[in-house]
Amino acid sequence: MIITLLSQLNWFFEILKWKLLVQSVKSIPFKTAIEQTLGAHTASLFTPNRIGDYGAKALYFAWELRPKIVGLNGIGNLAQMLITTILGSIGLFFSR
Repeated sequence: MIITLLSQLNWFFEILKWKLLVQSVKSIPFKTAIEQTLGAHTASLFTPNRIGDYGAKALYFAWELRPKIVGLNGIGNLAQMLITTILGSIGLFFSR
């Protein structure tokens, strides 16, 4: 039960992160952010190293916006990795 709730919370924050990231280029409704995030996640399942996630999100936008979208996706993934690394290091430090 708790795992299902946490999983849904994780997806909610992932979708919200994408909506806020892309807002600087084009404002999209939450429902569209859901479609783009889940569609890109599905594409990433079939490609190595989740590379499909970058390209699939860019496909939802006009040709001239695609480089910005790929860059925003990279920034979002980098920020998430940095936070995970920092908090994981803090957790490792206190687990000793």
